[in-house]
Amino acid sequence: MARQLLGSGAQVALVGLNPHALEALQALAPERCRVHTPDVSNAQAIQAMAADCLHHWARPEGFHES
Repeated sequence: MARQLLGSGAQVALVGLNPHALEALQALAPERCRVHTPDVSNAQAIQAMAADCLHHWARPEGFHES
């Protein structure tokens, strides 16, 4: 799916446990990818990942902070 999204010009957050596989995908379009390998049981790590994406890219359409 990531390859298809990158091929269509999308910005993609690559999230997973295998940093080597994620870095290989990132090499396809480094300016449009963010690589994250967070501990999904750690809420702060997930929040940091979201903050990084929001910092580098525009907020998603319809996004509202609560």
